[in-house]
Amino acid sequence: MLRLSDLEQPIQPLYNAKGEISPEFPKRLVDLFNMTNETAVTLLRDYAPNDKPTDSRDSNVNAVMRICGVRFVLVRRRSSS
Repeated sequence: MLRLSDLEQPIQPLYNAKGEISPEFPKRLVDLFNMTNETAVTLLRDYAPNDKPTDSRDSNVNAVMRICGVRFVLVRRRSSS
């Protein structure tokens, strides 16, 4: 189970099929959760070239989290207005 205190934990870098670590690969869990859609799309292209990125940042970040082995799903909160 992830806790707020875990956000600063480092992520083990992954090598892609070319044997490289993407320069965009997040260093910590907080970096993973806060990455931009552009970074998520880059990582999907680097690590899962057969997966097609979507227009949704959350879907793309969730896909990157699955690649990293992070068992967590980003869900946006609805505003209460």
